[in-house]
Amino acid sequence: MNLLLDELPCEVMIGGYRYPIRSDYRYSVMFEMLMLDQEESERSKLEKALKLYYPTIPQNLNAAVDKLLWFYRCGKDQETDRKQKSKRRSEDKRVYDYDFDDAYIYAAFLQQYGVDLQDTEIHWWKFRAMFKSLGDNTEFVKIMGYRSMTITNGMTKSQKEFYQDMKRIHALPAPRSERQKDSAIAYALMHGGDLSKIGVCTGAK
Repeated sequence: MNLLLDELPCEVMIGGYRYPIRSDYRYSVMFEMLMLDQEESERSKLEKALKLYYPTIPQNLNAAVDKLLWFYRCGKDQETDRKQKSKRRSEDKRVYDYDFDDAYIYAAFLQQYGVDLQDTEIHWWKFRAMFKSLGDNTEFVKIMGYRSMTITNGMTKSQKEFYQDMKRIHALPAPRSERQKDSAIAYALMHGGDLSKIGVCTGAK
């Protein structure tokens, strides 16, 4: 899928049937937050993810999950998505959190795009494109820079102290890497695992 050429999807095809999928950015933000929630059971994550995206859940759950993840990745295949992430920053560093950084993200969109996220619906794919393009002049991007900053011996003492302070001030409350979001269910969701192994009956349609 190409954001410049293709129409943004609001439904997916599964087993010859079209299923509406909730496309507003809020649902995909909630999905990512769900995957990071260590208090949720594996089965609960799967059930909630399906209910989150589908007004009517398809009987073929494996296919439904595949399409869900295709949508979450903005139409990119898994390998392309992983390469894009590695270009932006190391996958071992999580530099934002939709819950913890909500005010900064809201302010960044308002500042750069004049978009009030409280007053508008935005397709998830549009939101992600805008999110990834936020500029260094926004406080949110500056904070992500502090979190990802590597303090080196080549820095002056004052620089080291400054960045250490910024890292401490803006540290995420429970840092998790992109890989750490892959609990058993998240791993199955993100990497095409067999959902039947976690006790979920998968029908076919």
